[in-house]
Amino acid sequence: MDLILNADAVVLGDAQPGPEHTVFFNTGAHVEGSTDPAEEEFAFPPIPIPPVTSAGPYSLGNFGTDTLGPGLLGFDDFTLNKGSHLTIKGPATLVVGNFLAGKDGRMTVDTADGPVTFYVQGDYTHLANYEIQAASGTAVAVAFMVQGTGDVVFPASGKIRGAYYVPNADVLFSNNCEAWGSFAANRIEMASAMNFHYDESLAKHWEV
Repeated sequence: MDLILNADAVVLGDAQPGPEHTVFFNTGAHVEGSTDPAEEEFAFPPIPIPPVTSAGPYSLGNFGTDTLGPGLLGFDDFTLNKGSHLTIKGPATLVVGNFLAGKDGRMTVDTADGPVTFYVQGDYTHLANYEIQAASGTAVAVAFMVQGTGDVVFPASGKIRGAYYVPNADVLFSNNCEAWGSFAANRIEMASAMNFHYDESLAKHWEV
């Protein structure tokens, strides 16, 4: 697959297209590292879903608060409604159906004792002004392993933190998003004024 850099895009590192493909530069675009194509196609490994019994659907009501973890937890559809605030204590592994993060919601991950990993068997949906943050003194060591085929779309002006592995769908960043983390998907699109920062601390918790 080719890589297309829109106007004034800057890559502080390598930009590596697929085998026999190239990087296309629009006005003002720049790559500081290599643009050599990969030698072979990258194959996405399947997502191994941990076996767990579901406790049924989970829904945190509008402006509600709750705490989950640590441990292995299973749910059907997992919904954080408008303005809700969920705290998850790691180490925690959550196996869920579809994941919906509502408008103005917050998720705080307390990773002092270990990371937080979501296995999303369906689709991941993330509404405007929803954010993930770390508990004081801890890292944003949260990962979403998304098995579904629906695109993951981050709304405009969003602040996105964590690792996202989406092998069966695309990841789309809307205008003015800023991301701190690691993202792997069938295809990744970044709209105008997008800023992306790779979080090296994630490699301490998951293989990369």
